[in-house]
Amino acid sequence: MRIRHNISSLNTNNKLEINRGKTEKVLEKLSSGFKINRAGDDAAGLAISEKMRGQIRGLDMASKNIQDGISLIQTAEGAMNEVHSLLQRGRELSVQAANDTNTFEDRINLQIEIEQIKNGIDRIAQDTEFNTKKLLNGGKDNFVEGTIENKLLLTTSNDERIMVYDFFSNATISSGFGISGDNPMGGEGYLTFSFNPNTVWDYVPLGTTLEESLDNLLTEFNNIKNGISGTANKQKLINDYSIRMEKHGNVILLISKPNVKYTGGTAQPYDSFLIEPNQSREIIYKKKGMILDTDGINSQLNFQIGANSNQSFSFKLPNITVSKLAINEVNVSTQLGSNSAINTFDNAINLVSTERSKLGAIQNRLEHTYNSVTNTSENLQSTESRIRDTDMAEEMMELTKNNILMQATQAMFAQVNQQPNSVLQLLQ
Repeated sequence: MRIRHNISSLNTNNKLEINRGKTEKVLEKLSSGFKINRAGDDAAGLAISEKMRGQIRGLDMASKNIQDGISLIQTAEGAMNEVHSLLQRGRELSVQAANDTNTFEDRINLQIEIEQIKNGIDRIAQDTEFNTKKLLNGGKDNFVEGTIENKLLLTTSNDERIMVYDFFSNATISSGFGISGDNPMGGEGYLTFSFNPNTVWDYVPLGTTLEESLDNLLTEFNNIKNGISGTANKQKLINDYSIRMEKHGNVILLISKPNVKYTGGTAQPYDSFLIEPNQSREIIYKKKGMILDTDGINSQLNFQIGANSNQSFSFKLPNITVSKLAINEVNVSTQLGSNSAINTFDNAINLVSTERSKLGAIQNRLEHTYNSVTNTSENLQSTESRIRDTDMAEEMMELTKNNILMQATQAMFAQVNQQPNSVLQLLQ
């Protein structure tokens, strides 16, 4: 019999720790409601669950997008209903004016009401909006990203000159552009930037747009100025000649002391000019911004109706302005004009009916899509719940089992700790 190592006690203690760990995990699952609280609980299940959560949240947001789209269409269709009423009244007046029981003055009065009908239709077309987005004028007065021209007055002091580079293209600058010291060929203080990946000078990567390329240029210039990159003589040039660079849209300004010389490369996609000391010059630079969509670019609406990229649905906004309906020239002051107006209003009514039918079909499609998206989200949540959520009944059974094992282990722990006492019998 050995007392230095109580193997039975060690084994019982090991079992006690195992049961305690299992009990703690069960309690964590019961208290959190999640079967997977950390990756160690189920690594594969966690990955699948998180992917499903991304889909579920995407689908829930897509369902909100669809509801917003339905509301937009209902707003447009409701306004078009009023346009239909105005057109029907215009046709009614045209029929009345076509009757020769009317005098010329009667027809003039009828024409006055028709002019008001035209104004009313145009007002509806121009003022019907959803979240400030115009719906019935073909999208022409909505804002889109475009190029804005800005003016900047540059005035140099007695101690500076400015070299202006006005970029107008994304083309590669084969030899770069830059500034030099008095002896550029000797390598003393020569600074050249280039968008050409093969240049031996400081490489400035091309961006996907001119704006991005010029941002990269400015970043690299500042890196050299701050000593992050570039050779010592280039830094010396910047330090000695107090050169700095500014970017204004598509224009780069190199601002320096009056004795700095400027160099230029070949195949340059820019215009350049100097502003000498004590001079002023106004420059025009272009910058990306939001402009009025006068060309109807924004008439195409895209609804994101799915959880993933490219799961969208698009349609064109209708244009029901007076000019588009071709009723701007309607005139019922004569019998011939009145007959012509009837046909014109018929065509306008048919056009609005067609557009309303399209909107109605789109609304029905979106409503079915909404039902599909919500059903898919519900089914995914059910699946994710089976992977991630705690089965309370199962875990309660597990807790009961572990509690019994814990109590039994504790009881056995007391027994095995008494076993070494039997050695005393040998010493009597």
